Amino acid sequence: MQHTDDQLRQNIETEILNDPRLSSQAIGVAVVQGVATLTGTVQSYRRKLTAHEIAEATPFVQDVINEIAVVPAPALPDARTLSHVRAAINASADVTEDTVQIDVSDGTVTLTGNVGSHWERIVAEDIAKSVRGVKQVNNLLNVDLDEKIADEELCNILKACLGRDAALSGTNIQVSVTNRIATLSGKVEKAWKRRRAEDTIHRFGVLHVKNELVVAPVGS
Repeated sequence: MQHTDDQLRQNIETEILNDPRLSSQAIGVAVVQGVATLTGTVQSYRRKLTAHEIAEATPFVQDVINEIAVVPAPALPDARTLSHVRAAINASADVTEDTVQIDVSDGTVTLTGNVGSHWERIVAEDIAKSVRGVKQVNNLLNVDLDEKIADEELCNILKACLGRDAALSGTNIQVSVTNRIATLSGKVEKAWKRRRAEDTIHRFGVLHVKNELVVAPVGS
C-alpha cells in the first residue's frame, strides 16, 4: 500500500495531537519523500525527544529531521536551570550526588564526574533531560573502574536494552563486545533505526561502537 507524504504528515500530526505532553505545543510537520521534518517550539528537551520518537515510530516514515527549538516559558537563566538540575539529581536515590558535576550554558547541561554504574550514568542523564529549562544534555560522566564488567555480561545488557526498545522491535540486530568495544551487525529497514541502535549502545559507556548495520528496505 502506497502512503503519500501528505498522509504521513497527517498521521504524525494526529499522533502528536493525541499525546497530552505535546498537544499544546507549536509543532510543525512536513514530509518530503518519506522524510519528516519537525519544526516549531516546545517547552522542554524531553518534549522535543518525545516528538522525535513519535515521528520515527510512524509507519512508512523513512527518516526524521528534528529542528524543534526548546524555549522554556518563561525562559530561565542558566543559574536557575542548574539549581533545578542539581535539586532533581540530589532527590534521586539512584544517583550519588556528590560525584556529579553540573554545568549549564545557554540551557545546555553538561554532566561530568564519576558514577558507580552504567545504570547510574543513564539515570542522571534522564533526570537532567526532564528538568524545566534544559535544552540539551551532554553526558560526559565516567563509570568507576571498580564497576567494570566482563564483555559477555555487558553484551547481554546491551542486547536486552535493544530488545526493550519498541522502535526497534522486529529488527534482527546482532551485538558483540570485545575489550569494551561494541559491534552492531545485521539489517534494519530505516536509517534512523541504525542511528537509534548506535545511540542506545553509546549510553552504556562502551569505549567505541562499530556500527556495521546495513540499511535494507523490507523485501530487499
